[in-house]
Amino acid sequence: MMYVSCATGDIYRNGSWFDDAALLNEFSNGSAVQLAPEIVCELYPPYSYARGPLTLFGNNAEAMAHVGRIGQDIEGQYTCGSGSVLARAPSAFVSRTVVYLTDQDKPRVVYETHRPNDRPILPLRSDDALRIADRYFKADPLKVYLWIGSAGSVNYGHWLIDDLPRLKALSALRRLRPEASIVIVTLQGGALHEQVHMDTCAMISDAESLPPIEMIFVDSEDRIYFEELYFVTPVSNHPVSKSPDALDYVARSALSIPMTEEDAASLPKRIFVGRSPSGSRDLVNQPEVEQFLTRNGFISLDTATMPFKLQAGLFRNADMIIGCMGASMTNTVFSRPGTGVGYLAPDGWVEPFYWDLAAVRGHRYAACYGRCTSSPEVPWKANYHIDLGHLGSLMESIGAVS
Repeated sequence: MMYVSCATGDIYRNGSWFDDAALLNEFSNGSAVQLAPEIVCELYPPYSYARGPLTLFGNNAEAMAHVGRIGQDIEGQYTCGSGSVLARAPSAFVSRTVVYLTDQDKPRVVYETHRPNDRPILPLRSDDALRIADRYFKADPLKVYLWIGSAGSVNYGHWLIDDLPRLKALSALRRLRPEASIVIVTLQGGALHEQVHMDTCAMISDAESLPPIEMIFVDSEDRIYFEELYFVTPVSNHPVSKSPDALDYVARSALSIPMTEEDAASLPKRIFVGRSPSGSRDLVNQPEVEQFLTRNGFISLDTATMPFKLQAGLFRNADMIIGCMGASMTNTVFSRPGTGVGYLAPDGWVEPFYWDLAAVRGHRYAACYGRCTSSPEVPWKANYHIDLGHLGSLMESIGAVS
């Protein structure tokens, strides 16, 4: 199937193209430009940044050296990222979060919605499969359909980092189509996830002084046809880079959440984000860790069922955050520059996402790796035990020990 690209908007102008150079050249020729989506406006410019040191603690020197080497490779290869644009398609399908243009004889895949890092988990639809729609949205002069979605949209962390910043498009669409109501179309993921999506979208609309936004949740496997569709190209290249401007937009939007000085004063300055036992990636000595951190002024939290606004307020207010590596810790996107953040994880789990997030947000980062107490098929599912001596060293490195 043929690819088309939003590259005509020059979103890779800083050298942030990480695929075949010939393909980018192909996207730039006359016929490819004619087939490309219409670029409405640039939302975020291309970017670059340095991540700083990867501070690690633990007993397994070999495993930590491996993580360090991965970090060096990332710092050497991914020093920049592409810009992000709002685009329009006069006729399009969305299925498995991939956008297909269909205003010619054959469907064409929008490259930015099916990049190399997406392809292992997003198999393409065939031409024949896209001849039938499971859901059909007609063009409506009084409605604008905006697709917001990615491979990880039903995960809380990916929604905050990869998807929510794209809602900057709301203001652009309001200026472009002031007479129309805006409808966000995104993935269904159960009542809890959908409530988070609605709450975070409400935060953005409040911050932008926009009217309430309608949301429609769809099945990833559905073939959804739009006679007119707006969509936003990625603001991140998971897991190695994220637009600083995009994440700053989300953090600033959270300032619209009401909080009095009295409320802020009642929130803890040091928080520990644990995990409820599930049999996978359990911190087996979590009670011991909690007691140790409590003696050092930390308050333990379980954010799993906590309302979004409270999570944002807690992370915005905290000076020191230590937590089990996982989706809840993406709330550090709301934390102020200079915040100390420490992560706990099982040996062997190579996850640069949080190191990169800390760098983008200007946080002091460190990770403490613990001995695995189970042997699943992948390291990131292993249960683990954190050494309190190493935890103390982590606390000192992020400024939690004077």
